[in-house]
Amino acid sequence: MPKTTPDIRREAFVQAGIALFTERRYGDVSVRDVLDAVGVRTASPSVFYYYFKDKQSLYRTCIETVASSYVEALEQAFDVDDPLDRQIRAAYKIMADSMARTQGALGAGQPSQPFLLEARERVTQRCASLIEKLLIRENPDMPRHETQTTALFLAGGMGQVMWSWQASHPEGADDRSLDGTMRTLEALTDAFTPHLH
Repeated sequence: MPKTTPDIRREAFVQAGIALFTERRYGDVSVRDVLDAVGVRTASPSVFYYYFKDKQSLYRTCIETVASSYVEALEQAFDVDDPLDRQIRAAYKIMADSMARTQGALGAGQPSQPFLLEARERVTQRCASLIEKLLIRENPDMPRHETQTTALFLAGGMGQVMWSWQASHPEGADDRSLDGTMRTLEALTDAFTPHLH
C-alpha cells in the first residue's frame, strides 16, 4: 500500500474540517472529532498538530478552501459567451449552491474572525473583476470608471446578500428563504441589466 503523502493527509483534514464546521458550531468541534472524521481514531493529536497550529488554524484553512472553490466555480461560469444577465443568473445559482452547502461553516454561531472578512473581500474583488470583463465585452464604449463601479456594485451586493443570509440562519439552510433571496436578486438583475446595454 503506498504511503500517504503529507499533502493528501492535510487535504483529508481540511475536508473533514469543512464537513464538521458545516454540521456543528465551531465550539462543538474538537481536534479529536477531526481525527475521528479523518479515520485515524487511534492516532495521537500530534498528527493533527503536525499540519495545523490549532483548531483555529484549521478553521481558517477551511474557510480559505471554501472561498477558493467558490471563486473557481464562478470563473468557470463566466468563461462562457453568454449575455450578461444569463451570466449573472449562473453566478446566482453557484452562489445559492455554495450557501446551502457551506452555510453552517460560515453562519451564526461561528467565531467572528478578521480572516473571514478578508476572505469575503477577496471573493468580492475577484467577482467584481469577472463582472467587469463581461461589462467591457458587452459595452466596449463604457468608460472604465463606470464598468469598475458597476461591477463592484453588483459583486458587493451579491456578496452582502450571501453573507447576511448565512449569518441569520444558524441551524442550516432554509430552502424556502434561500429561494426567495435568489428570486429577489434575479428580479433586481432583470430591472438593472437593461440599462447596461
